[in-house]
Amino acid sequence: MEIRIEAITREDHGGLVALFREFAEFEKMPHKMVNSVERMAHEADFLKGFVARAGGESVGERSGGGSSGEQGGGEKGGGGEKSSEKSCEKSGGGEILGYATCFFAYYSWTGKSLYMDDLYVRPEWRGHGIGTKLIRAAIDFARENGCHKMRWQVSEWNAPAIGFYTHLGAQIDDTERNCDLTIDA
Repeated sequence: MEIRIEAITREDHGGLVALFREFAEFEKMPHKMVNSVERMAHEADFLKGFVARAGGESVGERSGGGSSGEQGGGEKGGGGEKSSEKSCEKSGGGEILGYATCFFAYYSWTGKSLYMDDLYVRPEWRGHGIGTKLIRAAIDFARENGCHKMRWQVSEWNAPAIGFYTHLGAQIDDTERNCDLTIDA
């Protein structure tokens, strides 16, 4: 089966929300997944990334972040999705098997960088090289846009993802911790 990597488009939002929910279930934090198709549409300029698709008519690999883990869930981490979102998973010309979302960041020590927020591959599609294709697309996007490094996080319990990233050459820093402050009520 052909696997295509494509930049995220607005047509992908419904399918992505279903996968975001699946990923939050995998992480055992479904209560933290509050994103929606409406929010994504409103904030599309901030959403960059790639989707992996199976089947359908090939449009070839596209570079760029578009508007908008392979193993052990990829970066951090499936579960279920609402039936109304299931039909959206095939938007854009084939089922979405996984995704990588990212955004530009500026780090005081290194300068312009790309932060990969999530890398997720549906459990039944892991082990087919999809996570590798998605992260390579993100790495190429970072290079094409003059980034000096790429950063992401991985759950400390996700040994398969840690192995995957180490194999790619990533250095995993267990010194820093995430700090989240919810701004909107």
